[in-house]
Amino acid sequence: ASDVHTRPELDRQQARAGVERPLAFVCHDYSHLAPAVQSAPLMAIVPRPWYENLSDKRGLFVLPLAGEQAEGAIFMQYRASTVEWKRRLIDAIRRKLKTYYR
Repeated sequence: ASDVHTRPELDRQQARAGVERPLAFVCHDYSHLAPAVQSAPLMAIVPRPWYENLSDKRGLFVLPLAGEQAEGAIFMQYRASTVEWKRRLIDAIRRKLKTYYR
């Protein structure tokens, strides 16, 4: 069975670009995020206050993002309509992470 209809758009775009590691994780409530990240090899980009106020940080590691537009502006899905500066930021992160996920 094809997963074309069940995979998030970001995963399909990454697959077309030759990056087979799924990068999308849909979480409608931040309370579901910590257990998911703790039990799977996932990376999440979250607001700093959310992490600082998290009571159970077991198994979670932090890599701070530097830059005036990185914090609070990177939590979006990469879409064709994304503005240019966000595309450049996402592409730069993808290129850097790609070296670790081959």
